[in-house]
Amino acid sequence: MSGIAFFDFDGTITEKDSLLEIIKFKHGSFAFYTGMLVNSPYLVAMKAGLIPNQKAKEKVLKWFFGKLKEEDFQKLSDDFSTQIIPSLIRPKAITEINKLKDAGFEVVIVSASAENWLALWCKNEGLSLIGTILETKDGCITGKIVGDNCYGQEK
Repeated sequence: MSGIAFFDFDGTITEKDSLLEIIKFKHGSFAFYTGMLVNSPYLVAMKAGLIPNQKAKEKVLKWFFGKLKEEDFQKLSDDFSTQIIPSLIRPKAITEINKLKDAGFEVVIVSASAENWLALWCKNEGLSLIGTILETKDGCITGKIVGDNCYGQEK
């Protein structure tokens, strides 16, 4: 092995934010925009620096996925991973990743997105993953993040 190469996922490897895209995939555009409108006070407060990114993200996750059974969420995530993620990938990014892999590098994706919907794509591409872990309680997604969101300085 020649070394390790780390890549951010959303906005670096992809052209769009995968959290927003999985919400649209699950709920459709109308429910996506409605939910974002409902959560807009948290999103504005985050952008203004009044609340941390993690708190706003947890509100959005809870709104769209809270109380969804863990196995249903994983099925959704796997479907998203195979059906949608490939269309989000920047061709130049995957070319660079493949060059590094061919040169013997371990390529690690480091992402604020949940491991649930990135894991299968990473596995299929032969990549390692460090991502955000979502909390489950009584077999359901809570919307909370385990530990710190893998965002900004956490990366």
